[in-house]
Amino acid sequence: HHSDDLLRPGDDRWRELFRIQAERAESYYRDAHALTPYLEPDGVGIYAAMIDIYHALLEKMQRLDGDVFSKRVSLHPLHKTALAARRLLPRLP
Repeated sequence: HHSDDLLRPGDDRWRELFRIQAERAESYYRDAHALTPYLEPDGVGIYAAMIDIYHALLEKMQRLDGDVFSKRVSLHPLHKTALAARRLLPRLP
């Protein structure tokens, strides 16, 4: 292989590949939400929380234009907690 043929983080070919894969992942998240009615009630909250957390990570990677190599992409612990709490804590009247 010639070194010019390799994908490099940050180049246009990498960004295009990332964009395509992110769109693909978005469709998986939509499909995953559609499965919620088929889950046991006890599992719905954690399932939805995990979808929300991982989708938020994908959205952050998209905002970074696919730059997932220069530093680890993560969510602030309070952001993760808020996403989980929204799905796991009972609603108050």
